[in-house]
Amino acid sequence: MPFTIAEFRDLLRILEEQPEWRAELRRLLGMEELLGLPSVVRELAAAQKATERQLGRLTECLEHLAEQVQALVTWQRGEAGRWEGERYERNVARRAPVLFRGGIGGATDSPEVQQRLSKWLGPLLRGEGLLEADEDPTLSDLIWWKGERVAVVEVSLKVNGDDVRRAWRRAGTLQSAGIEALPVVVGEDWANLEVREWAGERGVEWIVGGIPSEGLLAFRRLLPEG
Repeated sequence: MPFTIAEFRDLLRILEEQPEWRAELRRLLGMEELLGLPSVVRELAAAQKATERQLGRLTECLEHLAEQVQALVTWQRGEAGRWEGERYERNVARRAPVLFRGGIGGATDSPEVQQRLSKWLGPLLRGEGLLEADEDPTLSDLIWWKGERVAVVEVSLKVNGDDVRRAWRRAGTLQSAGIEALPVVVGEDWANLEVREWAGERGVEWIVGGIPSEGLLAFRRLLPEG
């Protein structure tokens, strides 16, 4: 039997008069859930925004942490490189009698080396001026002499242009004081071929990668002091 308009109107009137019937009808039809959807959607949107804010803060913290970690790694690499370079320099100083085939000398903090440098630099120390760091032989890594010849040595795992320049200028200072000074660089490798060519042009001798230059071979052939 079809449901007529009049009967539908009667149903609406009854529902208006009976609130408990309306609640039951909503329950049966799932209306409470439907009516509550906007509120649920708003809550979900608010929760999504809060989650996005938290993710944003977390991302910022992670980026900041990554920067700290990178800085720490860079510092550790620098410290490791510095330590390795210092260890190599100490080993070269210990092996100097073998590398130069006899002779006397050592690091510039050695009392004997300082005494020799003071004597050799005497004519230059009478003035009031100070030597620049790059031309001051007292800052060299190693001073080694055989008779009248003196090797002014810069030591570096990878020999670069700065090493060559310092050896050349510091030996030049002793040369200006009348000393037969020989600029020398010692290392495991060249920074590039241009540095090696520049060393040759400047008259800087070397032992790099265990291979000595011709001038260094001549220095090794000198007889050591008795």
